[in-house]
Amino acid sequence: MNKQILKQYDTEFYKLRTGEKCIRITNPINSYLYMYRIAEDVEDLLNDVNLALNGKLSEIEDPFYIGNGLFFRGQIKAAEFEIYSPDGSARIIVPLTDFKELLSSWKEYLER
Repeated sequence: MNKQILKQYDTEFYKLRTGEKCIRITNPINSYLYMYRIAEDVEDLLNDVNLALNGKLSEIEDPFYIGNGLFFRGQIKAAEFEIYSPDGSARIIVPLTDFKELLSSWKEYLER
């Protein structure tokens, strides 16, 4: 788990009494990550991020990751991950290497 990246993006994981694993929603990045609560879904996104980081963006079947699409949507680009609101009022760019670390940390926490 990359604690430096988690701190940089104000990302904190915790578990409810019911056992559900959560992300403290302090920003749109965390809100977006929390849409992916199943480790296999995180792995699918992580695999596509790795393709992009390895210069194989064209091999990604669909670079748009909408999740539930209510609050935020995402798009994998060559060097960044863009998170945006459906109405266009919010747009956040995260370096792809950082986004990979956030995803990897979240997946690791989900699999504990």
